[in-house]
Amino acid sequence: MIERTVKEAILDRLLLLFLIVRTRQKGYNITGDVKLQKLLYKAEERMYLSGYKGLNYNFVRWEHGPFSQEVYVDTEDLTETGFLRRYENAIDVSNKGVQLVEALRETLDKNRKIEQIIDKVINEFGPLKGQRIRAVMYSYPKVGERKTIKKTKKGEFILRKLEDSEAKERFWVDEKWFETLEVLFDPTSYKSIKEGLKALKEEEGRPFVPIVE
Repeated sequence: MIERTVKEAILDRLLLLFLIVRTRQKGYNITGDVKLQKLLYKAEERMYLSGYKGLNYNFVRWEHGPFSQEVYVDTEDLTETGFLRRYENAIDVSNKGVQLVEALRETLDKNRKIEQIIDKVINEFGPLKGQRIRAVMYSYPKVGERKTIKKTKKGEFILRKLEDSEAKERFWVDEKWFETLEVLFDPTSYKSIKEGLKALKEEEGRPFVPIVE
């Protein structure tokens, strides 16, 4: 397994949120994990073939086509930190997630080529539901080969992340923003912040008592 770096995982979570926000803005729904996996796969495939390092997921051929365990990890963590919401038949971004994407509008606009790839994928595949998008993905060839994804062995890699040395362009985020996202997207850090704010609130109104060693 080709592991992502911490920075790659943080950027993946940001672009995942952006993809869901844009899908909703265009009037489509993410009807479960199957559709989300396929949209992310197709977006990353097109970035990979164009030499753009944006998404960094590693996909294998699984029961429903392209699958990345890392996508599950990211959606679980983003749900736990309050940026995503899960319903019985859908995955959606929370108001908090929308606000974060809007706050990063300038950053996203500076990465316009990657943003455009995601938009085109949503326009093409956003209207499709889970089973239909699964069938369509099965018909596409594995990257760099002629055989289709359907004919690829279960568990075999069909798309890996683009390495820095292979990329002609990379998704850019200001270092200060990156440090903020690293905290916001990490469930442990998020929990600590919430507990700290709760403790601070409970202390409001009490007289200040200096700590003397």
